[in-house]
Amino acid sequence: MSTDINAAFGHRVPFPPTETVVAEMRKGIHPVNPAFGSGWDLLPDHDPGFGLVYVRGPLRIYFGPHSAIIGTGWRWPRPGEHGDEKESLVSAVCAIARHFESPHVIFLPSDLEPWCSVFAWIGEGLALDQIQQRLAGIRKPSTTFQETLKQRPDCYEINGYVIKELDPKAA
Repeated sequence: MSTDINAAFGHRVPFPPTETVVAEMRKGIHPVNPAFGSGWDLLPDHDPGFGLVYVRGPLRIYFGPHSAIIGTGWRWPRPGEHGDEKESLVSAVCAIARHFESPHVIFLPSDLEPWCSVFAWIGEGLALDQIQQRLAGIRKPSTTFQETLKQRPDCYEINGYVIKELDPKAA
């Protein structure tokens, strides 16, 4: 099972994002997290569906009118694994969300049932708080990454998502 880490965040940029927005991403994120801060490209002709706009880079970002989702391609920590090994990724995602002045990030395992719905909700123009409310109607968030996956005899079970509050002054 390859359950990837995905993360939804809010933004206040004009929609669809422009090349100027992407250039500002490069300048604003690179000093905070060089590994994930540069190399962003707006791909306006790539249609990821749901009315989203794709920005390719070290991570994949899909923008909607008021929120976006990051596809990381990095595996969610398994039961018994320490989340510390994913800290550089979590830090990078938070730096990106902080750049866009998001108050928090919702980390979602890709196998969580409403994960696909989050793409549609973002495309519908839902703000991050509205997405959080819809998710809460399905299940409550986990308090840690480790609580999100439950070990079963022959597989893992997805048991939630994680919300990380952001300090706008943190780097």
